[in-house]
Amino acid sequence: MVLREIFSRRRKEEELGNIEEYIEVEEEDFNEKKMPIELKIEKLEDFNDTPKIQSQIRMGNIIVLKIKDLKTKDLEELQRCIDKLKKTVFAVGGDIIGIDENIILITPVDVELTK
Repeated sequence: MVLREIFSRRRKEEELGNIEEYIEVEEEDFNEKKMPIELKIEKLEDFNDTPKIQSQIRMGNIIVLKIKDLKTKDLEELQRCIDKLKKTVFAVGGDIIGIDENIILITPVDVELTK
């Protein structure tokens, strides 16, 4: 009984191997050019800078974000900016990490951070 199953599977595989249907794929489909990941250095001076940085995040760029100016000016506004940026980062599957007191690193999903 086991031998029948083995041979019947082999016969089905042989029958499937004789099928001459195929799909032609254009060479361009394999040679898709990916946009290079850019490293952007941005300054966060006030809340109005957030949309520009969010756009960079959505484009899949790595962002080194300097926050010293806003940190010394208004901590509450800085927290609002960071919260908004975090939501965007997590929505695209990226990562965000503080490098030191004044610099934040934001990476896209393709880049892995080791903390």
